[in-house]
Amino acid sequence: MSQLIGGEGEPHVPHDTTRKLVFMANQIADFFASQGRKDHAAASTADHLKSFWTPDMRRLIFAHLDAGGEGLKPIALDGVKLLRKAAPGSIRRELTAAGEPSGRDPGNDAG
Repeated sequence: MSQLIGGEGEPHVPHDTTRKLVFMANQIADFFASQGRKDHAAASTADHLKSFWTPDMRRLIFAHLDAGGEGLKPIALDGVKLLRKAAPGSIRRELTAAGEPSGRDPGNDAG
């Protein structure tokens, strides 16, 4: 049986779910890092998480970040931190101004 996480009043979530979210965040970060501009990879990762992850998924990765963020690679970690503190739309504007692709651009893996 999986151990459960979550504080009082929080839904209990299997650790397996958190591990899957960490794995996915790392994959997304690795993809954007591979595109050549590592200085924008964290922002692109944050934009992708904002665009395609549900609020519950983001809430769980933020809770994992609060618990230390174990397993998140540096770019994924920076992306999750950036997403948490960013004003709405600010990440997208930064990427557009820099001419960087975002998670919503045609031809990406999300459609």
